[in-house]
Amino acid sequence: MKMRIIMNQRLLDYSDISADVYSYTEAKGIYWVKITWGGSGMYITSFTVRHSKHEDQKWWVQPPKYPPHWKSPLEFTKTSELWSLLERLCIQAVERYSPELVVTDIDDNFDMKKALDEVWPDTNPP
Repeated sequence: MKMRIIMNQRLLDYSDISADVYSYTEAKGIYWVKITWGGSGMYITSFTVRHSKHEDQKWWVQPPKYPPHWKSPLEFTKTSELWSLLERLCIQAVERYSPELVVTDIDDNFDMKKALDEVWPDTNPP
């Protein structure tokens, strides 16, 4: 099956593209972002976002790159509308990210009811 995408005639629907941080490497200050293009069923992982070294921009967004030669399977012209959208979505994902919201491991003795009761105490005791 061939899929044809014509960008100059705006056949692409950008309305259902979203981005979420799925990992954060604190030691290097790198956020790992997944782009999801809902209607197409496509997603792209391994976008990275980190603080920029340039004073005129806060964040540096890079598309995925893979070893051994750190080649990128996706390349964008920096002036493209799609790149601007993806860059903006990645930055928004990083700015709303909170490591406290990510559950990484749950102890076998974890008492979920007790934890929920601490967050939402029962206001109508029996």
